Amino acid sequence: SFSLIGMELFFRYFLFLRPIEKNNLPPSLAYIASTVLFGLPFLTNPIFNSNPAMLFGAVYYIAMQSLIACVLIKYTKSIIPAFAFSLAISILISIIIGR
Repeated sequence: SFSLIGMELFFRYFLFLRPIEKNNLPPSLAYIASTVLFGLPFLTNPIFNSNPAMLFGAVYYIAMQSLIACVLIKYTKSIIPAFAFSLAISILISIIIGR
Protein backbone atom coordinates (compact mmCIF):
# COMPACT_ATOMS: atom_id res chain seq x y z
CA SER A 1 0.00 0.00 0.00
CA PHE A 2 1.17 3.52 -0.77
CA SER A 3 0.52 4.73 2.77
CA LEU A 4 2.94 2.10 4.12
CA ILE A 5 5.66 3.39 1.82
CA GLY A 6 5.08 6.92 3.09
CA MET A 7 5.04 5.81 6.71
CA GLU A 8 8.26 3.85 6.37
CA LEU A 9 9.99 6.69 4.52
CA PHE A 10 8.98 9.24 7.11
CA PHE A 11 9.30 7.30 10.37
CA ARG A 12 12.12 4.91 9.56
CA TYR A 13 14.22 6.91 7.12
CA PHE A 14 13.70 10.59 7.96
CA LEU A 15 13.21 10.15 11.72
CA PHE A 16 15.45 7.13 12.36
CA LEU A 17 18.17 6.32 9.82
CA ARG A 18 18.95 9.80 8.51
CA PRO A 19 19.56 11.37 11.97
CA ILE A 20 21.84 8.46 12.85
CA GLU A 21 23.90 8.75 9.68
CA LYS A 22 23.91 12.52 9.16
CA ASN A 23 23.76 13.92 12.71
CA ASN A 24 25.42 11.10 14.68
CA LEU A 25 22.32 10.72 16.84
CA PRO A 26 22.49 7.61 19.02
CA PRO A 27 20.24 4.85 17.64
CA SER A 28 18.34 4.60 20.93
CA LEU A 29 17.28 8.26 20.77
CA ALA A 30 16.34 7.97 17.11
CA TYR A 31 14.29 4.86 17.94
CA ILE A 32 12.44 6.65 20.75
CA ALA A 33 11.66 9.69 18.57
CA SER A 34 10.52 7.55 15.65
CA THR A 35 8.40 5.27 17.85
CA VAL A 36 6.71 8.05 19.80
CA LEU A 37 5.77 9.94 16.65
CA PHE A 38 4.73 6.71 14.91
CA GLY A 39 2.49 5.78 17.84
CA LEU A 40 0.73 9.11 18.43
CA PRO A 41 -1.99 8.66 15.80
CA PHE A 42 -2.75 5.18 17.10
CA LEU A 43 -2.78 6.13 20.76
CA THR A 44 -5.10 9.08 20.23
CA ASN A 45 -7.67 6.75 18.63
CA PRO A 46 -10.61 6.28 21.08
CA ILE A 47 -10.73 2.55 20.31
CA PHE A 48 -7.30 2.03 21.86
CA ASN A 49 -8.11 4.27 24.83
CA SER A 50 -11.32 2.38 25.66
CA ASN A 51 -9.70 0.28 28.41
CA PRO A 52 -6.24 -0.28 29.93
CA ALA A 53 -5.76 -3.66 28.24
CA MET A 54 -6.33 -2.18 24.78
CA LEU A 55 -3.97 0.70 25.56
CA PHE A 56 -1.26 -1.65 26.83
CA GLY A 57 -1.66 -3.89 23.78
CA ALA A 58 -1.42 -0.92 21.43
CA VAL A 59 1.71 0.43 23.14
CA TYR A 60 3.35 -3.01 23.06
CA TYR A 61 2.43 -3.56 19.40
CA ILE A 62 3.68 -0.12 18.37
CA ALA A 63 6.96 -0.51 20.28
CA MET A 64 7.69 -3.98 18.90
CA GLN A 65 6.74 -3.17 15.29
CA SER A 66 8.85 -0.03 15.43
CA LEU A 67 11.81 -1.84 17.03
CA ILE A 68 11.85 -4.58 14.41
CA ALA A 69 11.48 -2.11 11.52
CA CYS A 70 14.25 0.11 12.93
CA VAL A 71 16.60 -2.85 13.38
CA LEU A 72 15.89 -3.98 9.82
CA ILE A 73 16.59 -0.57 8.33
CA LYS A 74 19.64 0.07 10.52
CA TYR A 75 21.44 -3.13 9.55
CA THR A 76 20.38 -3.34 5.92
CA LYS A 77 20.55 0.42 5.21
CA SER A 78 17.50 -0.12 3.02
CA ILE A 79 13.86 0.72 3.54
CA ILE A 80 12.69 -2.33 1.56
CA PRO A 81 12.94 -4.90 4.40
CA ALA A 82 11.13 -2.54 6.81
CA PHE A 83 8.44 -1.95 4.19
CA ALA A 84 8.06 -5.70 3.57
CA PHE A 85 7.77 -6.30 7.32
CA SER A 86 5.09 -3.60 7.69
CA LEU A 87 3.22 -4.95 4.70
CA ALA A 88 3.28 -8.47 6.15
CA ILE A 89 1.98 -7.18 9.49
CA SER A 90 -0.81 -5.23 7.75
CA ILE A 91 -1.86 -8.28 5.75
CA LEU A 92 -1.82 -10.46 8.87
CA ILE A 93 -3.95 -7.97 10.80
CA SER A 94 -6.41 -7.75 7.89
CA ILE A 95 -6.73 -11.53 7.87
CA ILE A 96 -7.21 -11.69 11.64
CA ILE A 97 -9.92 -9.01 11.82
CA GLY A 98 -11.48 -10.09 8.53
CA ARG A 99 -11.30 -6.89 6.48
